[in-house]
Amino acid sequence: MEQNMGQTSIKVSNVTPRCLTGMAGEKLLTAVRSALDKGDDVCLDFSDVTMFASLFFNNSIAKLIPELPPENLAKRVQVKNLNDTGKKALSRSLEVGGIFYKLDPQERENIEMIIKKSLSLWE
Repeated sequence: MEQNMGQTSIKVSNVTPRCLTGMAGEKLLTAVRSALDKGDDVCLDFSDVTMFASLFFNNSIAKLIPELPPENLAKRVQVKNLNDTGKKALSRSLEVGGIFYKLDPQERENIEMIIKKSLSLWE
């Protein structure tokens, strides 16, 4: 992580080599939140990362939607060196996250419960 006046740059490959899992997304989210909590904007550098899944972005950047409306999120968290696959996964994740977080809390809780029950069938 590199800090310049008011901005923290995070080389994502130093946090996680593959952007595929929810756990990897949460590791990045921790780093991003740490910088945002200090009042810094964040620049995420995805150079050296070539594999992406929406699950990763669901558990990292999209989880910031309740705290930062989309227009603020785009200002506070920038991305660079993200390949086309990553751009598509990020876009899809932010779109779905925007819809999900606009639901009232009870609806979100119901959806999360259904998802957890569905996933437990695969264990």
